[in-house]
Amino acid sequence: MPARSSGLYNLKWAWLADQPSWEACILVALGALAINRAAGELLAVHAVLANGLHRMLPLKAIIAVPLSQIFTKAPVRLCNTPAVLTTPAVSVPAIQEAVVSTPTGWKRTRLVLRAALVAIPSGIARQMVGFITTCPAVRVRARP
Repeated sequence: MPARSSGLYNLKWAWLADQPSWEACILVALGALAINRAAGELLAVHAVLANGLHRMLPLKAIIAVPLSQIFTKAPVRLCNTPAVLTTPAVSVPAIQEAVVSTPTGWKRTRLVLRAALVAIPSGIARQMVGFITTCPAVRVRARP
């Protein structure tokens, strides 16, 4: 999890930064998904989850594809309602390109979340960039 200096502590839901470990952060973020969230909050929670879940070495290869599919659906759904996005003229094509240009897996998760940064309020986007850039850049493959 990025240090508090990343600005996460200043989020209106700073409770996320107060968690004692990345595992606790994942559990709290999963609970946050149960509440109806604004676009910026939803994508921020996805970024936090992706950042933490890629650290789970035994599950990393197993969850790469299903997590990518789940995290791709939300931004695509938001693209269908561009009024909820900050800059839909820029963000909708960027998100759609990230989805169709990469195979499912960690790379797609990272690229979709990165493309979605321009779709959410800049304050949240600045705080989430650290979480997204630490996600794996390449697809993780299971060992034979």
